[in-house]
Amino acid sequence: MQKAFWGLLLASVSAAALSQETFYYCSKNGEMLISDRPCMEGAREVKRVDAEDLPPLNTSQVLTPEERLRAVRNWEERKEAERRQEEEEQLRQRAEEKLQLQAQEKQQRCDKLTRWRHSLLAQQRKRDGALVSNLIVKANIELQKLGCEF
Repeated sequence: MQKAFWGLLLASVSAAALSQETFYYCSKNGEMLISDRPCMEGAREVKRVDAEDLPPLNTSQVLTPEERLRAVRNWEERKEAERRQEEEEQLRQRAEEKLQLQAQEKQQRCDKLTRWRHSLLAQQRKRDGALVSNLIVKANIELQKLGCEF
């Protein structure tokens, strides 16, 4: 029982230590290097990744560096796809908001033109004027251009 407790404690401490580990992506002579230490002299740090941001790996088997690199690349590709999907969703939302705003502006313009037309019709009933008739025609043309119902 005591051995199981110590084993569990050791596993917890190891997992905690691993979760605080940082990996460094370095570039030297055009070659990509991944290390748990800062980039060596002559190498340029491309990025730094915390272990918690890396994909989960099966610890029951030992992975070759190529397999680990492949797993990291697959994870990066998934993250990039998720980022692109989020961007596309934001663009769709912005486009939808823009269309809604344009529809509201059109409706406001139609309402304003309709009120103006009704005002002109009321003026025309009071007095028969050529100027008012021309303004009514102009209002009708504007309403038709906008596709408003009148």
